[in-house]
Amino acid sequence: MKSNGHIGILKKIVISAAGLITALSLTACEGQNLLTPKPPELNKLFNFSANITCDTSNFSALFSRTAIGSWEVTVTEPYELQGITFTYSRGNASASLEGLTAEALTSDFSSSPVVYIAEALENAVQDGLASVVYGDNSYTVHSGGTVLSFPQGSNVPNGFEIADKQIKGEITEFNVTEEIFKDGADVVLVL
Repeated sequence: MKSNGHIGILKKIVISAAGLITALSLTACEGQNLLTPKPPELNKLFNFSANITCDTSNFSALFSRTAIGSWEVTVTEPYELQGITFTYSRGNASASLEGLTAEALTSDFSSSPVVYIAEALENAVQDGLASVVYGDNSYTVHSGGTVLSFPQGSNVPNGFEIADKQIKGEITEFNVTEEIFKDGADVVLVL
């Protein structure tokens, strides 16, 4: 009799544990559907260095998002182009070197990888509907044709790709310089 009593208690424990495990797994699945991963908040002012590979050339540059829709890109390599700064702001672009500036419409620089990168990254950091895809040690944020890569657990991108333009960038030294208020205004300090 005692062994049947133990078996009955053991059956109840196993059934209770199985029910608890099933309930927890169903809750976890529902939670995943309700709480889709959101991309990190990058609609900020920032700068970073990047090594760029594209179909026309390879170069390195310092990229700075100076305001919403405005970028400065200073070429650091190759040596022949070192120091040229491209400024891009909402359809206008210019190039400068040692005090000399040439201004043009963005269409004049339409084949420039600098313009593609500035426009693609601007759209990506403002995209609230970007999707997140997790890998083993990293995750990516997809916004249109732009993919930003991040190390797992980090809000700092380490690369980007603009597939339709065959442009890839390896990001180093990413720094947030200022936060942006929700209405889009830059942070301003008043003394």
